[in-house]
Amino acid sequence: SDTATKLKDGVPGVGVKQSMTKTVTTKAATAGAVTVTITAAGSMALANGKDVTVTLDTTSVNSNATSIRGALGADEDVSAYFVVSGTDADVVLTRKVAAANEVMTIAFTDTGTTGAKMGATTDVAGVADQKSRMPIFVDVDAVAKTATVFLG
Repeated sequence: SDTATKLKDGVPGVGVKQSMTKTVTTKAATAGAVTVTITAAGSMALANGKDVTVTLDTTSVNSNATSIRGALGADEDVSAYFVVSGTDADVVLTRKVAAANEVMTIAFTDTGTTGAKMGATTDVAGVADQKSRMPIFVDVDAVAKTATVFLG
C-alpha cells in the first residue's frame, strides 16, 4: 500500500498525531460539577479511564468548554499525554506524539444537576512516523585509518 498518502503533507518521516474533539452543546443551567473521563490505551495513567471533576458556571457553552479545557490541562496525567486545546465550545485533545491509532475516548457525565451536555466525539486517526529507508555506504581507508559514511 502507498503509505505516503497516509502521512501528513505526504512527507516521509512525519506521522499524524491522533486527536479527538468534543463540543459542549448545551450550557449548564445550574452551576455545578461534571465529570469528564479521559481514556487512552497507550497511556498507563489513562488506560482505565481518568476522571476529572470540572465545575461549570451558567454563562455559556464557550465558558463551560473553557472550564473543561482548563481542568484537563491542569491534570498532570492528561497534560503529559495530550495537548489540550480548542476554541469556543470545542474541547480538543491531541496526542503529543504521532503514533499508530489507538482507542481514546472523552466521556461526559453530569454528576451534579447542571443540565450541561456534550455532543459526540469526533476523532482524527493517528499514523505513526514513517522511518526513512535510505541506504548507507561506508568507505574505509585502511591506510589512513578513516571511514567515510555516505547516505544514499
